Amino acid sequence: MMTEFDEMTARELRIADADLAHIAETEQLTDPELDRITAKVLGRIDLTPVQPEIAVRHSKKRRFRVIGALIAAVVAAGALGLGVSGWLNYNKPLMQGFFGSLGDERLAELNLPEPQTFTNGIVNARVEACVRDSVKMLVLITFEGADPEHPINWSKLMDENARKTGDAGDYIGDPLFIYSDQILDEDGEPTGIGDRPIKDIVGGGAGEVPSVKTKKGITCVEYEFDIVNPDFDAESVVLRFENAAQGRLDVTVPVTPRLESAYFENEAGERLIVSPIWFRREPACLIPMLNESWRDLLLNRSDGTQAKGFLSFIGTAGGYYVNGEKKLSHNDGRLYEVTDGMEFQYNDPDSYTGFVDVSDVESIEWLDEIYYRVEE
Repeated sequence: MMTEFDEMTARELRIADADLAHIAETEQLTDPELDRITAKVLGRIDLTPVQPEIAVRHSKKRRFRVIGALIAAVVAAGALGLGVSGWLNYNKPLMQGFFGSLGDERLAELNLPEPQTFTNGIVNARVEACVRDSVKMLVLITFEGADPEHPINWSKLMDENARKTGDAGDYIGDPLFIYSDQILDEDGEPTGIGDRPIKDIVGGGAGEVPSVKTKKGITCVEYEFDIVNPDFDAESVVLRFENAAQGRLDVTVPVTPRLESAYFENEAGERLIVSPIWFRREPACLIPMLNESWRDLLLNRSDGTQAKGFLSFIGTAGGYYVNGEKKLSHNDGRLYEVTDGMEFQYNDPDSYTGFVDVSDVESIEWLDEIYYRVEE
């Protein structure tokens, strides 16, 4: 049964979640964003606006207040199991910094789970987002000291660890909490140790996301996981962070549905696997690192247009075994689509899209080779 809704009714519901209200009232949302938000929120809780123009036509200040009330209504409806689209609770600068401005909008359309926070009383870890394709899973986790009076200096920890290990690029393990991670199995024990083999995914790297240093004592880390089991389909994975100074903290990451990948081959049968979040070439090829021509590629779309692509990095993975079968090594990279008429700039989310639409890409030009789309 449809329920009539107006602003007065929403106010009576009260704000059930202060964080959501704050985001709704302070974010500089564009008119199209507000229209989309209003429609999605009303649709999610099955409410019909008595005067739709109230929510989308008057001043920004008033619209913020109305949309805050709408969110309050959704939160109140959450008790009925209706839930809230996860994007409402995202740190928008973080998402735009990592995925780009347009990529942030595409991410929102996935309706990811709401971010969850885990704590051990020393450190708070907030799972911001998790996305995956057929070969990679990317997870963004924000870390903050649990005691606001004594914030953790994450940069100092990184420096100390670099001096201890003698390798500025080796941030794995003690004493740096945020990079000391293990994947637990169904029994709550670390995988890949002793008689507990890696079954589904394995850690593939981690890096700080520098564009979100908005508050002292907070850092965000992007974790990359290689999916070694093509049939990997768990609802969640548990990551364990542990060291002597900051104790142990287990963090549950919800695994989202697999993003569709597109497959491309050149005349020699060498293959590219490209998804909205990742780029892979099989088997690995020699990358000309000196002139960095490997960074640039062209995406040829079905409507005849071209889009520039940019690889922020490229790596070569050694062969590994899955169920006794050795997998060939491959080149891996993080792919961005460059905004038309602009040059890629890490600190300008408007210049790139880190969530690439590959649905209509027919071929890719890279390193003087053309790779044509094929069916997997």
